[in-house]
Amino acid sequence: MGLLAALGWGAADYLAGSTAKLIGIRRTAVFTQSMGWLAVTLVLIAMPSLRGKACAASASGWSYGVLAVAFNLAGSMSLLRAFSIGRASLVAPLITTYAAVTACLGLAISGDRLSGFRLAGLVICLIGAPLAAVAPSRQDGLGADGVGYAVLTALCFGVGFWIQGKFSVPAIGATPMLWLFFGIGILVLAPTLALRRDRILPHRNALPLLVLQSLCNLMGYGTFAVGLATGAITVVTVLSTFAAAVTAIFGLVLRRERLSRPQTAGVSAILIGAALLAV
Repeated sequence: MGLLAALGWGAADYLAGSTAKLIGIRRTAVFTQSMGWLAVTLVLIAMPSLRGKACAASASGWSYGVLAVAFNLAGSMSLLRAFSIGRASLVAPLITTYAAVTACLGLAISGDRLSGFRLAGLVICLIGAPLAAVAPSRQDGLGADGVGYAVLTALCFGVGFWIQGKFSVPAIGATPMLWLFFGIGILVLAPTLALRRDRILPHRNALPLLVLQSLCNLMGYGTFAVGLATGAITVVTVLSTFAAAVTAIFGLVLRRERLSRPQTAGVSAILIGAALLAV
């Protein structure tokens, strides 16, 4: 599930560059959140057993869900700020360390135990994922701007995913957790477009890319939530950081982009780490 989440998020990130240029970041986010919420709502309508578990869940389970969403949305906002003022080659590697935050929380608080091979795979993945996100050096005059926001993003995502996997998903289920995430995202993001008097509906020529991106994004979040439901929070979260490598590979194959030496080393390390985690 972690690898499928990485594939979905990696493809969505690859497509996001084109859709954001066409209609802007906020409208892209609102559309993808809306598509995700609609799809999950249809699933809940078609499967009464999922609704039953969610309705029977305790108030604390839903509270943890809202708390997890709050951390994830805060992380998303901090991420946008980090990339807007900092160098991608500096910011991206720091953000991918959210898996280390989740892993540390799992080991320190949840008492997770990993075999020697899996522990080695975890360490190698944590080294490889930031390397895979490193872009070639640019002389753009930017220094350490955005580092603080990048660190905040990693902390928010790491804590949010840990809360989601440890408390909210076991209590209310993976599908209701997705419904909550997409729904709150719409409630937070849509009013920002209205206040700025921006057009909410996208242009017709952007719809095919937006739909494809939304499906990839839904695949990422859906498989990630299912993976968390198995209880392997640390492994699933680490595997999800492969999204950086997936995005790089898509760029290499489809856009004829070239990987930098650190990216090549990162992708190689990720494949080795994945093999060890599967042992």
